[in-house]
Amino acid sequence: MPPLMRTFLSWFVGVIALIVIGIGFTVCGEVLGVPSYIDLDEPIAVMRGSGPSSYDDEVSSYQTTYGLTSGALSFVIALWVGQAIYHWEVNAGFSRKGWYSYLAWIFALTVLAALSLVFHLTFRQSQGMLVNYTRMFVELASIAGVAWASYQWYQNRIALLKPEHDA
Repeated sequence: MPPLMRTFLSWFVGVIALIVIGIGFTVCGEVLGVPSYIDLDEPIAVMRGSGPSSYDDEVSSYQTTYGLTSGALSFVIALWVGQAIYHWEVNAGFSRKGWYSYLAWIFALTVLAALSLVFHLTFRQSQGMLVNYTRMFVELASIAGVAWASYQWYQNRIALLKPEHDA
């Protein structure tokens, strides 16, 4: 297959995969009672930035933590799909080190998406400033913990590689 055609096909299939997977995660979240985004009753003004470069912006919805993590997971999976189509290989042309890095991202985003489901279901009935700050702290701590675990897993895997697989 000519390189230009292969490039077009990989982009096309990757974008279609991104859309389908993203919609799939959104539908699954809705079925479980966890929205990917929350529509506000009316647009509200939000100040972005700080100092002289700040500006007001009107928003009518915002993404939940589940929406952010499932969107990132959809993107990473679609990246693999596009690369696999381009290279016609399941490993998508990644080196061994690159494949471990990819798996670490998949692990981290999958765990964070699952945790965001649990956190939303746990905190959805609660209201108040203390509850909101508690939820933010728990989510931030889980992000830090999962990032650390994924990084340690990745470091352990690449430490086991032989020098010829370093590329």
